[in-house]
Amino acid sequence: MVTLLREILPFLVGLYLADCLTWLGRGQVLIASSFGAEPRLRQGRLALAGLLPLDQAFAISRRGLVATAERLYLPPAGAPPAAAFSEGRWTALPWEEARGLAVDGRELRFSGGRHLRAATAAEARDAATMVRELLALPPGERETAAGAWSARALDPEPLLARHTAFQAAVNPLVALGWALLCTLFLALPPLVFLGVPPASLTGTLLLTAAVLWAGTAAAAGGVARRLRRQGLIGGDGALSAICLSLASAARAAIHLGHDLLHGCDFLAAAAVLLPRGAALPLLRAELHGAAWAAASGGGEGWRRFWEGRRHRLGGILRHLGASEAEALAPPPPRSAGAAGYCPHCDAEFPPGPAHCAECDMPLLIYPPP
Repeated sequence: MVTLLREILPFLVGLYLADCLTWLGRGQVLIASSFGAEPRLRQGRLALAGLLPLDQAFAISRRGLVATAERLYLPPAGAPPAAAFSEGRWTALPWEEARGLAVDGRELRFSGGRHLRAATAAEARDAATMVRELLALPPGERETAAGAWSARALDPEPLLARHTAFQAAVNPLVALGWALLCTLFLALPPLVFLGVPPASLTGTLLLTAAVLWAGTAAAAGGVARRLRRQGLIGGDGALSAICLSLASAARAAIHLGHDLLHGCDFLAAAAVLLPRGAALPLLRAELHGAAWAAASGGGEGWRRFWEGRRHRLGGILRHLGASEAEALAPPPPRSAGAAGYCPHCDAEFPPGPAHCAECDMPLLIYPPP
């Protein structure tokens, strides 16, 4: 048995690390913590997060659908950040094309071959619900109803209450995950690789791990049902993975919370989950971008959408305890020769350039000292 365990334990460690990896599509982000540290915004194609049972990892799309009275807009994929504020970079769909909407897992499929992949299946279902509700309304009422959806998504207070309730519900799973992790990766290896006596303890630890695995799977099923009834999560929380994998069972609470942010705007999620110092730069970029989008052309419905969004961002400012002037304040200059900065990535530029080479955002000028 000891020889077999020496071969299996490294495999289990690799499986656990692989379970900590999250594949992110274009336009999707992960708000996650590792080793109990403060949550951070993780982007790119592959993100490593949630290394311990007490960590958190929540997936969300950076941009959602934009609905106006005339049409529905699909966000640009793989484009510079400035593309989010340019009407021409979005895919505009007449409302007639939205009538054939179908949801397949995380993917929204429209007639005409258009599709959009959301961060989670629950997020895709929420977007489809919004589209179908707006389609059922007369065209003159769609813009007002879409504004109400946007206001709910940008309100951080319901998300804060949801997050608090979720944390309270998964506390037993966190405790079970810690027990399973310590049994497998802290108590068992000294017996297997170092021959620490007594050898008979090996069988006891294996039995303990099996009992903890079964108990975690059963508890996760009960917690998932309760969370669904309360509307906190929109899916099954990867219960199949928890039941079939020791690594996933140790991270059961993280798996259940993966789609907690469904129905929320990315900025509301950032305001609730990220430290204030990390959320304010995101808000500054959005406020500048929304003002630019509202003033730089496009259709009347497009401009009204960004004007309304900029106004609704005031709720996030109040949640953060910040004024609009504080949010819009430029970052401290880092070099003496810098004349302007990018409001999206905070990169500094000498006199001359008008746009950020990386983000394609219009540069802002530092105020005189």
